[in-house]
Amino acid sequence: MGARDIIWLAALVLCFAIWMVNMFRTLYRLKARAEERLRDGGGGPVAGIGNTASTFGEFFTRPEWRRDRRRLLVMTATLFAVIAIGPLFLAQAG
Repeated sequence: MGARDIIWLAALVLCFAIWMVNMFRTLYRLKARAEERLRDGGGGPVAGIGNTASTFGEFFTRPEWRRDRRRLLVMTATLFAVIAIGPLFLAQAG
């Protein structure tokens, strides 16, 4: 394994780790918001599913989630770019 391979793999691992942390952080916040709404409104499992679905829908429309949406969009695009550049980057080494 050459230096280029190691650099690309390290960049890929770093991008994925950052993306994963942001994704789980956002999912945890969405879950907490849905549970809070369920506690405030009451209801059973069916209401819980509805609260979860509406909370996930709010993620795409509400301004308070804008920062999370942008962060995930940028990190996803960066991750895709690193994956796409990999074969080109590694082909030059061979």
